[in-house]
Amino acid sequence: MIKRINYSFVILALLLLLVPGGGCSNAPTPTPSGKITFVSDREGTPYIYAMNPDGSNPVKLGSWSGIPDTLGFSADGTKIAFIDEDSWLCMADTDGGSLSKIAEIPAHSIAWSPDGEKIAVGRLDYEIFLIDTATGKLQNLTSTPDIKEWWPVWSPDGSQIAFIVYNPPCCEITIMDADGNNQTMITSEQGICEELIWSLDGKNVCYTWYSEDEQGPEGICRDICLVDVQDRSKVNLTNSPKFDDSDLSWSPGDTRIAFSSRRQIVDIQIYVMNVDGSKVRKLTAGDSSNYLPSWSPDGNKIIFTSSGPHPTGKDICIMNNDGTNVINLTNTPDIDDYLAIWSPQ
Repeated sequence: MIKRINYSFVILALLLLLVPGGGCSNAPTPTPSGKITFVSDREGTPYIYAMNPDGSNPVKLGSWSGIPDTLGFSADGTKIAFIDEDSWLCMADTDGGSLSKIAEIPAHSIAWSPDGEKIAVGRLDYEIFLIDTATGKLQNLTSTPDIKEWWPVWSPDGSQIAFIVYNPPCCEITIMDADGNNQTMITSEQGICEELIWSLDGKNVCYTWYSEDEQGPEGICRDICLVDVQDRSKVNLTNSPKFDDSDLSWSPGDTRIAFSSRRQIVDIQIYVMNVDGSKVRKLTAGDSSNYLPSWSPDGNKIIFTSSGPHPTGKDICIMNNDGTNVINLTNTPDIDDYLAIWSPQ
């Protein structure tokens, strides 16, 4: 007996495969929001550029001092502040318009307040200053010429600033009110501390630390540490004395930390871990060195700098937060594009 085929059913099934949810879809992945800034020497000297997350429409914003931590976004992602080649604190719209010079202040690090009204600056003479973004007025928050202080970072609510105090042979993590009052040490490390970042819930401060006396095969070996702001309990998240872990980037979801590590000795690669140090996972591989990760506002993507055995030059790449689907956004083999930062939104 020959069975008849219900062709209307077959046609309906084929149609379902063509609509979302009816099977595999070739619909493009939505483009993440925000802007990406990066540094490029495409004009011979370092300039800061901004581009869309898909690599399109790069615009030049201004010259750059060459010191890695002297640029950062406003909380709304519409402006970027940076120290230019003449040691001026500058502010520019990320669409390429309205560049203004705020104050002359040679610096090694800057941090924008959550409300956008102030910028904390770690000056090269190791004092912490506060600058009003509207008037350019400077206020010295530390006023301790015989003590070295650096790396100011704002608490998420803008009420406090964490910073590092160098008190040989130790570095102390200290918190103060936004006006410089009530300075309180929350932890101390024998060695050097760097790269302060504050958790999004304001409960913890994360930082890198290394001993000046104990070095690995490639030089200094930083560990990633976390301290509770309230009870001052501390944990070494990586505890890897033979490897160098750095370039901290806290995920928007407040659950993971991306970082760079030389765990393969030769090449630097990007890793991710939970905020308690568990489930460490390597995201990048290959012959290139990959470092300086920065999360997209939704936490689904990570941008990073890639350099390595391909023709000279560094490129800005993007990948999914699990390390898949790596795309070269700049693809400039004879030019250095590096130090990419994704805007908060």
